[in-house]
Amino acid sequence: MSELLAVETQKSRTDVAAILRALADQIDSGETIRVSADDRNESLRLADSLSFELEIERESNGDQEIELELEVEWLEPAEAEDGAESEGRETESVTAFDEVDLSEPIESLGQFQLFKDRADEWRWRLVHRNGNVIATSGEGYTTKRNAKKGIRSVLRNAPGAAITETDESA
Repeated sequence: MSELLAVETQKSRTDVAAILRALADQIDSGETIRVSADDRNESLRLADSLSFELEIERESNGDQEIELELEVEWLEPAEAEDGAESEGRETESVTAFDEVDLSEPIESLGQFQLFKDRADEWRWRLVHRNGNVIATSGEGYTTKRNAKKGIRSVLRNAPGAAITETDESA
């Protein structure tokens, strides 16, 4: 087996979680995974069925080093028989959400603020670095812990969220 791309680097827990979420989103929603690191780009076609392995090890030399290894394997699907279909996929434009860049830190332009309102309930708001409020909790939480859970839910669900238009009169 030839190695297509390998990256080993120190990243924050938040960055690692964001990378794993982005990879999971690509696996869940597409036929292709796009990954880039150190000026190398790989685009891999996914199969419908994947083999998944999770392994956790603790070093026995007293260092207390723990290793969590995730491995996903599949047989690469054959090229589409319809030439037009495969051409369309290759010329598709890649957006920031379509590709996982392992070499760049994930920089946020916003910050969540957690606060108590006049009714003594916890709320959160997402504020852009220019001061504009991007999003608010919309509801009060009885505990700070629940407000933080609401923030984590937004972080987990927003990257892959679809934009839909609704009829306001309905």
